[in-house]
Amino acid sequence: MENKVLKTTKNIVVGFFTLIFIMGFFSKSIVNLFLPKVQVVSAIKGSIEKSVDLEGTIEPKEVYKVRLGGNVIIDEYFVKVGQEVKVGDPIFKINYKYGFKGEDEQIEDLKLLLEKEKVKLDRLKNSSFIIDEKNIEVLEDKIQFQKNEISKLEQLYKSGAISLSELERNKESLKDLENNLEIKKILLEEKKKENLLEIKEAENNIKRIKNEISEIENRKKFYAKVSDDGIYYSDVDGVILRLNQVNRILGKDTTIIEIGKVKGYNSVKFVAYVPDKYYYFVKNAAKIEIETENKNLVPDAARIVNVSEVAENKLIKIEAIFGDEAQGVPVLGQRLQGRISKEYNKENTIPKVAVIPYDGYGVGKEGYVYAVEEKKGVLGTEYIARKIDVVMVVVGNNQVCVRGLETLEKPRVITNLSYKIKDGVKVHLWE
Repeated sequence: MENKVLKTTKNIVVGFFTLIFIMGFFSKSIVNLFLPKVQVVSAIKGSIEKSVDLEGTIEPKEVYKVRLGGNVIIDEYFVKVGQEVKVGDPIFKINYKYGFKGEDEQIEDLKLLLEKEKVKLDRLKNSSFIIDEKNIEVLEDKIQFQKNEISKLEQLYKSGAISLSELERNKESLKDLENNLEIKKILLEEKKKENLLEIKEAENNIKRIKNEISEIENRKKFYAKVSDDGIYYSDVDGVILRLNQVNRILGKDTTIIEIGKVKGYNSVKFVAYVPDKYYYFVKNAAKIEIETENKNLVPDAARIVNVSEVAENKLIKIEAIFGDEAQGVPVLGQRLQGRISKEYNKENTIPKVAVIPYDGYGVGKEGYVYAVEEKKGVLGTEYIARKIDVVMVVVGNNQVCVRGLETLEKPRVITNLSYKIKDGVKVHLWE
């Protein structure tokens, strides 16, 4: 009888605890059905990739320009823009009769005039003022002698040996000598100034004549490249970039043609433009990754060699060159897609979608995240969303490093944000 009562009591106790467990389990499950389901990730030290996509063109590193030292007329071109040329290829024909006449004679005349100016300059620099200076010295001696004589005459006048009129006459003579001395000194100074001006004029004439001779000789050098029939032959290998007009007078220093010197990818550069807000990002970048389907024809990367420090229309110019190992034949003007990428390894790295910015994404800008806080409750562990203000330190394509989670132990942030998630709201972890 006692065994039966003990067995019954045991069954009741087991059933009671089983009932409590089942009720607790289903109560928690029912509560979880009404909680926002969230996905979380831990804020860890991780890699952040940041990139800027761009589009650029292939341009020659060096452009060969045929400039004019004087006026010429182009009769015709034998090439077109975009055409490949080799050294010795005929490029254009000029009007051989225009701009040549009398240049040799003009140079000879100028050289003769130059020699005359040089002789004149030597004469001016060697000009002597000894005679004028000697005349002044003689006059100064006469003045001193006259002063001494007047001193003697004054003594004679006091003793009554001479008349006052004789004394006054000698004093007038002294004044005439002094006035004459002053005039001679002024004339000498003017003469020296005039000499300096003439020297300067002669030097300027010599410089001008030399420039004229140099200009004519430069023109002759250009024309020396033209054959007897007036045809100019290319001095370089490359591609025609620009042609000037025909049958019109082209003035001095005008560029007739531009030839891009192209032999391979080591002779061209990749030129692209990015918004000026990316200046500091691209300034410290090393290379541009080129999107290409065939690495044998187009290099897959180019090394950045220049980033413009001046924005034009809010765009920054970037120039990059290809390595010597690059194969294939470049096509000038070809547009290529590229990307500049950087990787940062930072603490408290989280997905970008977990951050709600107050004023857009950007370094130094503020926002907030919802971190999950664990709390022990009657029905087990509860999870509560907590709003945490953060500051963005590094912003990548998909990841962001933030400051503000340091006070949390092993912080986890919610990534599937919605209107249901608010500060202090209980959430259900979506495993």
